[in-house]
Amino acid sequence: MKIGPKISSIAGGVLVILLLSGYSSFVCVQDLIDSNKTALKTVKTLRELENLLGRVADFESNSRGYLLSGDRDFIQLNDASLKEVEDSISTLNELTKDEPDRAKNLAELLPLIESKVEFVKSLMNTMRLKGAAEATALFKTERGRMLMDEIRHKVSDRVAFEEEVLQKQLANSKTTANNTFFSTISGGILALAFVSLWSFVIIQGLLNPLQRLSRAMEKAGAGRFEPVTGVEGRDELSDLASTFNNMISSLRRMEETYIGTNGTSPVHALGLVKQHAQAFHYVINDLVEASNQLVNGFEGQPEELQASLEQIRNLSKQSTETCDLIDEIAQRLTRSDELRRTGHRTLDEIDEQVNKVLTEADSSVQRVKGLAERIHDLDGLSVIMDDMANRVGILSMSSQIEAKKNGGGFEAFADEMKNLSERMRQESVKVKHLLFTMERTIYRAAGDNEQAQEVMRKAITVIGQLHVKLDALLEPITEAGTKAHTLEERLERQKHQLMEFQHILERANLTSDQKQFFIKQVNSTAQEVNNFGTELGVLLEKPSSS
Repeated sequence: MKIGPKISSIAGGVLVILLLSGYSSFVCVQDLIDSNKTALKTVKTLRELENLLGRVADFESNSRGYLLSGDRDFIQLNDASLKEVEDSISTLNELTKDEPDRAKNLAELLPLIESKVEFVKSLMNTMRLKGAAEATALFKTERGRMLMDEIRHKVSDRVAFEEEVLQKQLANSKTTANNTFFSTISGGILALAFVSLWSFVIIQGLLNPLQRLSRAMEKAGAGRFEPVTGVEGRDELSDLASTFNNMISSLRRMEETYIGTNGTSPVHALGLVKQHAQAFHYVINDLVEASNQLVNGFEGQPEELQASLEQIRNLSKQSTETCDLIDEIAQRLTRSDELRRTGHRTLDEIDEQVNKVLTEADSSVQRVKGLAERIHDLDGLSVIMDDMANRVGILSMSSQIEAKKNGGGFEAFADEMKNLSERMRQESVKVKHLLFTMERTIYRAAGDNEQAQEVMRKAITVIGQLHVKLDALLEPITEAGTKAHTLEERLERQKHQLMEFQHILERANLTSDQKQFFIKQVNSTAQEVNNFGTELGVLLEKPSSS
């Protein structure tokens, strides 16, 4: 469950509790209102009972006044009292129509009141029609007093009953009011308890994974790349833990692949390339020296041949620059390797180091690829050596022909020329093998560099948000990039110069005098070429041992 719905569930639970509490309070308030209405009806009933008893007493007093004085005004007062009694009875019937118990008590009282009214009417009619004596005799029968006492007794019982009902209603109203108060308070307390309990559960569910992630990040900052465990679920924290574990896995692969503890790192491979490049540089220098001795044998050196040999000298100079560039790349990779091994132990600094290593590795792999392509282009050098060997072979055949014609010392010279031709062919094969070995080693280094670069890119993708630091780290590489670009242009020109030199040798038309002079100088040059072959053999042993 995501964090957002968890927090929303708190609000939902509080809303439900408040709704239930509000409904309970509403019910209690409705009960309180009903109780108040019932109590009000009870009070009105009590008042009407007292009023009814007073009107009946007035009705009896008016009849006595008429009996004693004979004043007919009492008849009018008696009629008014009778009207008030009827109104009170009507009001009581209205108040008790929905309550059977009260209506029953009222039904017991009404016949007594009606009997009292009939007795008073009979007394007054006797007084008016038969005179005072008859009326007095009727009054002395005590029937009117007995009815009045019974009415008072019934009204008293009714009043006591209504007062009891009123007390119950007041107690019920008080209880309802208390229930309303406690319902409201209980709803608030229950909502607070729910919020506290559920918030505690949610906070603990968030705090424990955060603590585990914090400890794992502290270990990563100390150089111990261990994945975080115990973070389960489907919320944002579990996604964060999964991302963190992926980052740790990438960093582990980067350490195992890039640092190269097993001796197969790009730094080690580039060291082998450096050794091969130095050996190739030595071969170029020896070739230049042999070519210088060879060209010195010509009188009136042809201008095109001299220019081509000058290009070979430039090749030697540029091969020196190539070795320097390889050395610079090796130093940068070594420095990046050491920086990664002994870097500071905070995540931010590790991110910065990884960015720097990635930048330098990317630059290095491009330079190594370019270097491999340029070395591949140097195959033209072996073509030149093959061409020179062919020309020496032609001289050897010419010497054999001269030996057959003239005999004598030309036979030994022809044998020496033949041996020289074979040695030059062997040296050409060795140079080709050396170039192939260098190219293969460089491509292997480039492949290792690309593998390290891929692992580091994955680490950078996981770490994220630190690529803005890349621009500041590119400045130390700018100078090396310029040198590599310049070397690329020079090696491209060198390729065309070697091809041009080959065409010049093929087109060279030597005179017979130059050919004779060249034959005389070949003996001394052969010894130099033999030395060159010996040195080249020693150099070829270096890459194989590396």
